Amino acid sequence: MDGILPLITAPGLQALTLTMRGASGHDLLAFIRRSSPPLEKLIIGTKQEEIVAECLNLLPTLTHFEICELDCPPTIGDYFCTMLADNPSMVPNLRVLKFGQYDYTPSGQSLDLLLHCIAVRSTMLRTVHIIGGTNSQWQPRTNPRLEAALAAGLREFLGKGVDIRIGSPEKNFLDL
Repeated sequence: MDGILPLITAPGLQALTLTMRGASGHDLLAFIRRSSPPLEKLIIGTKQEEIVAECLNLLPTLTHFEICELDCPPTIGDYFCTMLADNPSMVPNLRVLKFGQYDYTPSGQSLDLLLHCIAVRSTMLRTVHIIGGTNSQWQPRTNPRLEAALAAGLREFLGKGVDIRIGSPEKNFLDL
């Protein structure tokens, strides 16, 4: 379907899944501008952070945002967590945030950014998954107390009903 974006208009579209193979980020932006859809769910396979950020600005009705690109840079989650925390009016009804990356290994800074994003958006956000492939690992920081405090902060949101999963399909950092 990606290759037909320049050819179609879909003003009633509510959900869109794109691999972005055969379509450019500019094709996607033009399609969204042309269609102005009441899109609620966007699942996209791309590593073009700026294009996706511009799409989010054009889709205020979005409630589910997911990036599933195997060769995404490991910082893509950090980029979007920072952007969403710093711009709470961007996609204000966002309830589901998911990143799928092959070699995701959460760093302390990444988890700090994630915790901040969840805190800023805690009234709406219900699901946060940052999942890598089977090669994903957790590398503990050198300060175990800081690590424990960070995990406790994330678990606090779990206790409030936010579904948080960080790690690989087999292992959740919060279970350690």
